[in-house]
Amino acid sequence: VQSATGFQRPALSVNLNTTMFGEVTFDEVAIHFRCGDILNLTNPRGDYGLTRYSEYRRRISPTAKSIGLITQSFDKSRNRENDQDHTTTCRELANLLVECFERDFPEATVNIRNGPSETLTLAYIRLAVAEQSIIGLSSFGAFPILANYGTSYFVEGRLLVNKWLNLVPDMMDNIIVMTNPDLLRNKHIMKKGINFTKQWIVG
Repeated sequence: VQSATGFQRPALSVNLNTTMFGEVTFDEVAIHFRCGDILNLTNPRGDYGLTRYSEYRRRISPTAKSIGLITQSFDKSRNRENDQDHTTTCRELANLLVECFERDFPEATVNIRNGPSETLTLAYIRLAVAEQSIIGLSSFGAFPILANYGTSYFVEGRLLVNKWLNLVPDMMDNIIVMTNPDLLRNKHIMKKGINFTKQWIVG
């Protein structure tokens, strides 16, 4: 496969129904929803933040048949210590997004991909093989979207997070930067509070 900018990659020729993980259902749209440490209100930062639902809606194909939200486990025991206090809020925010996806994409099956069988490797594969992948301000999703065979979107990098990724769209035309998206940064969440954040993310 060759992009308009001349970048070449081999054609994808794997059976995505059967993998080393057994039978796995992959989504047409894969979204990495970083949550835990973004809600850490004791360490305000300006280079991490939440992406508003409207940014996803305007980029997802209206014909999408499945949408997967890749996020941390809601089980405290499966989270880093500094993320364990935020699992309930992360669940609530993820469920709010799911409600919006189901409302605006009624033909799509919407899943939260964070169960016990969801591993780091599988999360990377989900982002790499989706027809559309979307990541926010997080270094986690940067590398799998570089391997994506569909179209990938990333929030414009800044400060210490993914600034290097801003150079990639000039070389790979299937990777698109989301310039000046609607974000709520960690430091602003600290000032506004969680209730405001819940209203904001779906506004």
